[in-house]
Amino acid sequence: MRGQRGSRARQHGGRRRRTSGRRVRAARDRSRPWPGGTCAGPPRESSIARRSRLPLAGARGSLPRMATGTKDGGNGRIPASIRSLRWILFALLFAAAVLTLVGVPELARSVAMGGWPRATIAVPLAILALFIAGYAGYRFVLVRAGRYSAGKALVQVGLMVLVLGVIAGVVIELAQAYRVDRAGTPIDLTAPLRSEAPEVRAIAAELARHRPRESAVRLVPRLIELLDDPSPSVRREAHASLVALAGRDLGAEGPEAAERWRRHWGGAARR
Repeated sequence: MRGQRGSRARQHGGRRRRTSGRRVRAARDRSRPWPGGTCAGPPRESSIARRSRLPLAGARGSLPRMATGTKDGGNGRIPASIRSLRWILFALLFAAAVLTLVGVPELARSVAMGGWPRATIAVPLAILALFIAGYAGYRFVLVRAGRYSAGKALVQVGLMVLVLGVIAGVVIELAQAYRVDRAGTPIDLTAPLRSEAPEVRAIAAELARHRPRESAVRLVPRLIELLDDPSPSVRREAHASLVALAGRDLGAEGPEAAERWRRHWGGAARR
C-alpha cells in the first residue's frame, strides 16, 4: 500500500511540475517583444542590413532643408532697393497705360492742331520704354539671385519690346491721320489774289508764304504783279511772300523791282 501511495504521489507531483512549467513558458513567451525570440535579445542582423535600413520615424525631419529660391545657383538674396523698385515699376506701368489708352488721341490731335510740339507725342512711348528698362533690370537681379528663370525673364522682356514697337507704330499713324485731316484740301489762292477787294488780296498774299513750297511757287507770277498794286497793304504782303520764298530781298519799290523778281524766278525755273 505504501508503495502504491508513493508512486501515486510521484505521479501527481510530476504532473503538477509539468503544468506549472508550461504556464511559466507561456507567460515568458507573452512578455517577449518579438515572436520566436529568446530572452537574450533581439535577433542579430548583418552590418549591410543595418547600414541600408532607414530610420523608422522622423525621416523627413532628419533631412536638411533646401534653400528656397536658388534654382539657378544664386544666393537667394534680393537687395532692399530692388524690392522697393517694384512700386516704382507699378507707378510707371499705370502712367504708361493711362497715357497710351487715353492721352495719345488727345496728344495727337493737339500736335496736329499746333497746340503742342511734335515731341509731346513721344511722352507715352518714353514712359513705357522707361518701364520696360526698369522691369528688365528688376528681372535681371532676380535671375542673378536665383529667384527667377532666365528664360521666362527673356521672353517677357521680348514681348514688352514688341508691344512697344506696335504702340509706336499706332501712335505715328494716328498723328499722321490727324495731320491729314487738319490739312484737307487747301483753298486755291488764285481767285482771292485777283479779288476786287484789297483786303482779300492782302490776306491771300499773306497766306501764300505759309503754303507748301510746291503750291506757293505757282503763285509767284501773281505775287510779282501785286508789287504794282494800288493798295500799300497788298504790295507789302506780296513783297514779304516773295522774300520768304526766294530767301533774299530783291526790292519792292521802283519800276524795276517787278522785273528783277521775274528774272530771278525765271533763272530759278531754268535751273
